[in-house]
Amino acid sequence: MPLSPDQLLRHSVVLVGAGALTSALNYAYQVLTARMLGPRDFGFLGPVLALVASLRGIEQPLQLSIAGFVSTLQAESGALSARPAIAWISKRVVLVAFIGAMALAAGSPSAARAMQLPSATPLLLVAAGIPLWWLWSALAGSLQGLQRFAARGGVDAGGAAAKVVFGVVLIALGWGVAGALVGSLLGAATAVLGGRLAVRRLQNPPGGSPETRGWGAKLAWSALPSGVALVLLTLMYSVDVLAVGQYFPPQETGLYAASSTLAKAVLFIGLPVSYAMFPKVIARNAQGEREHARRLLMACLAYTTALAGCGAALLSVLSGNVVQILLGSAYVDTSGVVPRLSIALVMVSVCQVLTLYELAVGRRQALLVLLVGFCLEVIGLVRFHGTLSAVADVVIAAATAVLVGLACVVGIGWLRPAEKKESLG
Repeated sequence: MPLSPDQLLRHSVVLVGAGALTSALNYAYQVLTARMLGPRDFGFLGPVLALVASLRGIEQPLQLSIAGFVSTLQAESGALSARPAIAWISKRVVLVAFIGAMALAAGSPSAARAMQLPSATPLLLVAAGIPLWWLWSALAGSLQGLQRFAARGGVDAGGAAAKVVFGVVLIALGWGVAGALVGSLLGAATAVLGGRLAVRRLQNPPGGSPETRGWGAKLAWSALPSGVALVLLTLMYSVDVLAVGQYFPPQETGLYAASSTLAKAVLFIGLPVSYAMFPKVIARNAQGEREHARRLLMACLAYTTALAGCGAALLSVLSGNVVQILLGSAYVDTSGVVPRLSIALVMVSVCQVLTLYELAVGRRQALLVLLVGFCLEVIGLVRFHGTLSAVADVVIAAATAVLVGLACVVGIGWLRPAEKKESLG
C-alpha cells in the first residue's frame, strides 16, 4: 500500500516529539554548561563541542546509511532477520570507530595546540566517546530503518537526559570542562545500553542467521555518499565556531559559541522530519513509486520549514530576553548574532531535507553543491571575520548559495523522465 504524506506526518510526530525532547535536553546541556562555566571556560569547551559536532557529522550519516540499508533489505526481502543483522552491523561499526578513536588520541597533543586548548585532555575524552557514539548510531539507525521510531526516540531522549544530569553534577563538583565532556560520555553509554535492550526485544529468525554475503559492500556504498553529505552539512554550522576560536580571544569565542548553541534550536526542531522521510523515500523509490516519493518530499519541506521558521521567528524577536534568561547577563552582547544564525539554520534545515531526498532516490549531484558551498564558506570566513556579526553573515551567505543550488538540482531531477534507480542500499 503506498505511503501517504499523512502517514509521514504520524511517524514524524513520533520522531518530532522524541526529537524535541532530546533536542531540549541537549540544548539544556549546552546552555547549562555555558552558564556554569562562564564565557572564558566555555570559550575552550565551545570549539571542542564544535569538533564533536563535526565528528558526529561522520557518525550521523552512518545512522542514516544503516537506516537506509535496513529499509532496503526489508523492501527487497519482505522480512528482515533483525537481531542478527544489527549484531553484524554493530561489530563492524565498533571496529572502525575504535581505529578512529586511536588516531584522534595519537594526534590530540598537536590538535590541542592548534585549537589553543590548555591541554589535550578534552580531545582524549572526545576520542573515548567515538566508539560509544558510533555504536549508538548503529543501533539507532537499525531501529529507524525498521521504523521503530518510538523505541529509537525514547532511548535517545534517555541518553540525553543522562548527559545533562551527569554533566551538571560533575561541573558542580569542580571538574570544569572535563566534567562536561565526561557527562556526555556517560550519556552516550546510557543510550547504548538502552539501544541494546530495545534490540533484544526483537525476534530471532526461525531459520537461524541470514546470509550476510555482500552486506559489507552494500553498507559501505550507502554510507559513503550520505556520510560525505552530512559531514558537509554539519561543517556548515560548525566551522564558524572553529574559525572564531582561531581569530578571536577565548572570551569572544565563548560568546559566539553560546549564540550558536541558542540558534541550533532552530535546526534541532526541524531535523526529525527529514530523518523520518529518509527510509520511507528509499522504500518508495525501490518499489518504483516516484510520485509518492515526491509527495513525501513536499510534505517534509512544508513541515520542516514551518517548524524551523517558527523557531527562528521567536529567537529573532525575543533574542535579548532568551539570552538573558538562559545564559545570563554575561552573554547579553551576543543577542545580535542569534537572529542571524537562526536564519542561516532554517536554510540549513531545508538543505538537509533536499539532500537526503536526492540521496534516497539514488542521485549524487547534491554532494557537489554541498562541497562548493562549504568551500565558499571557508573562503568567506578567512576573508570576512572582522566582527562576530560578520562571521554570522558569512554563514547566511553560504547557506543561501547551497539552498539555491540544491533546489536547482532537485528541479532538474524532476524534469528528467522516470528511470530505474538503484536503491541506496
